[in-house]
Amino acid sequence: MPPFFIYRLKVKKSQSTFLLLLYVIFFSSLSYSQDDFVTRHHLAFSYDRLTLPENEKMGLVGGNYLFSIGDYFYTGLGVYGAVDGIRGGFFTGGLTTGIRFNFRRAYYSDINAFVGGGGGGAAPQGGGLMLRTSIEAGRYFGSNSLGLGYSYIDFPNGDITSHQLALNYRYSFSTFHLPGWASKTKDQEGIFLRQVQNLKLMPRQFSVQLTHYFPVSSVARSGKSFDNRLDILGIRWRSNWKGNYWFEFETGGAMLGNIDGFAQVLSGFSYEHMLSRNIRSNYGFMLGAAGGGDVNTGGGSIYRVFAGLSFIMNKHWSILTQIAWTAAVENKFRAATGLINLVYHYQGLASTNKSPSSKRLTLSKKINWRKIRVRPGIQRYSHYYGSGRKSQKQKNLDVNLVNLKLDSFINPHFYVTGHAIGAIAGKAGGYAVGLVGPGLQLNSIFSAELLGGVAGGGGIAVGSGQIVQPMINLTLPINDAWQYEASIGYIKAINAELSAVVTNMAISYRFRKPYLH
Repeated sequence: MPPFFIYRLKVKKSQSTFLLLLYVIFFSSLSYSQDDFVTRHHLAFSYDRLTLPENEKMGLVGGNYLFSIGDYFYTGLGVYGAVDGIRGGFFTGGLTTGIRFNFRRAYYSDINAFVGGGGGGAAPQGGGLMLRTSIEAGRYFGSNSLGLGYSYIDFPNGDITSHQLALNYRYSFSTFHLPGWASKTKDQEGIFLRQVQNLKLMPRQFSVQLTHYFPVSSVARSGKSFDNRLDILGIRWRSNWKGNYWFEFETGGAMLGNIDGFAQVLSGFSYEHMLSRNIRSNYGFMLGAAGGGDVNTGGGSIYRVFAGLSFIMNKHWSILTQIAWTAAVENKFRAATGLINLVYHYQGLASTNKSPSSKRLTLSKKINWRKIRVRPGIQRYSHYYGSGRKSQKQKNLDVNLVNLKLDSFINPHFYVTGHAIGAIAGKAGGYAVGLVGPGLQLNSIFSAELLGGVAGGGGIAVGSGQIVQPMINLTLPINDAWQYEASIGYIKAINAELSAVVTNMAISYRFRKPYLH
C-alpha cells in the first residue's frame, strides 16, 4: 500500500479516523473501472437535530454530491449548515464515503461517514474538525429514496458531541466520464459510444455572481441595528430540468461591508421565458442556510424570491441581472437584493431511453471531452508575518484546514480553479475560505495558480474578507487518473493583518466529461 503523506493534526482522537477515511475513499476509487463510462451519481440530503451543551438544540441540514463505486460503495463531497436554533452561519464542508446494500429491490440499508471542517454561529466547535457517522434504512421510490437513520456527530477538539435520529433523502441519476487524461483515447471513446445507446442534451450554466444586500430594519447578533450594504461574492450553477424550468444552486461569502464570516448556500427552481432572440426573463425561488459575521439570521434558514433578465451576448456567454427579496425564516434578517452574474453556457450529455439511436450517431460527431481535476487535501497556515489573529493571545498559532479544489481545463496548459476551505484545528473553528482564479500547468510536474476570494470567521484577521493566495504545486503520478500533490504559497488579506505561508498536501483525481462545444 503506497503511503499517504498527511499533516499531524493536533486533536484528541481524530487522526486515525481521518486517515482511515481518506484511505477508504482513495483505494476504493482506484478500483473504478477504466471502461465504465456510465456512472451513478446522487444528490443526498439529511436532517439532524443536535443537542449542544446546556441542552441547546440545533437543526443541521446536510447536502452531499456522491458517485457510486461498483455496486455498493460510494464517495463524494458534503456540506452541512444550521437551519434551526440560534446558530445561523454554522457551516462545515468535507468528504463523505459509505456503503449501501439493496434488498427486495425496493429497500436498502446504508452506513456512511463524513469528515470535514468549519463551524461558526458562535458555536462551541473548537478547532472546527467535524466527524459524522450514520446508519440508516429506507425505501426506494423510483429514482428517489427516503430513509430514517441514527447519526453520531462529534467535534473532537470542541464541545459538540451528539447522537440523534436523522431523516435522509436521495435522488439518483446517471452521468458520463472517462477516468484519466491519456492521450490515446480513441479505443476508450469508441467503447463509450457503443455503450451509450441514446444521448440527450443537458443545457447548463456556470457563473460568477455578485450579490448586494440592502438590509431593511435588521438586527445584528450584537443587538445593534444592521443596515449596512452587504456584498457577497460567489458562484452559481444552473441545470435545465425540463422545458423552461431550471434547477438553481449558489454559494458565496462576504467580501465588503466589514462583515467577514458571513456565508450562504441556497438552491431552488426557476422558470425562464424568451422575450426576444437575445433577452430572456426568469422568475423563481430559493431556500437555504446563511449567517455569520454578526448578521443575525436566527437558526440560519433563509429564502429568496427573484425576477430578472438575461442578456445573451453569444452562444457561450450572457449577463444575468436580478432583483430579489431575501429574508431569514425567523424574520431577523430582511433585505432587498440585487444580483449580477457573468454566465458561461455549455451543453452536458446524459443518457435517455426516449431518443432514437440515430440521434446518438449524429451527436457523436460533435462530442468534445473536458479535462477536470478534483483535489481533496489538508492545508496549513504557518510562519506568520504579523498577527494574523484578532486575539493577540493566538497570533502565532498554526491553523490546519481541510481543502477541496476543483479544476476545469481550457486547454492543455490553462485551467480555472475553485477552492473551498474550512479550519479543522488551531483554535480557528468557523474560519472558511472560498477562492477562484487561473492556473498554469507548466509541465506534467509543476503548476502555478493566482487565487483571489473571500474568507472570514474563526477569529482570523481578514478585515472585510478579501484575500489573495498565489500557489505553486508539485505533482507525483500514481497512474493516469491519480496523483499525489504538494503545494506551497502565501496568503494575504487585502485590508487586514493576515499574512502567512500556506502549505498543502492533496490527492488528485483526473477525469474527462463529454460535452458539446
